[in-house]
Amino acid sequence: GELMRVAEQAADKAAREDRSTFGEMPQLPLSAGRPAQVKLSAGYLTMAEAFSGWRDVPLYNKTLLSREAQALGIAAIRAPQGKYRVYWALATDG
Repeated sequence: GELMRVAEQAADKAAREDRSTFGEMPQLPLSAGRPAQVKLSAGYLTMAEAFSGWRDVPLYNKTLLSREAQALGIAAIRAPQGKYRVYWALATDG
């Protein structure tokens, strides 16, 4: 859905910029008027690695456990030429 689209756009942008910074992107608007919260990361090769890593980082774990979030979208963009090879985005609606 919409959160998946937002996550895909964010991960693609991170890959194109070869972005090494982990953390938040500016809030992106959703059609319902609520902002999407987007977190970026890079270097995890599998979903299992990404999810495990996110649980170990307070900023990401807080997002995963948020009571305000009703849904989330996750996207990975593979960029073999990039420094980190795989770029991830986690988007939530709260």
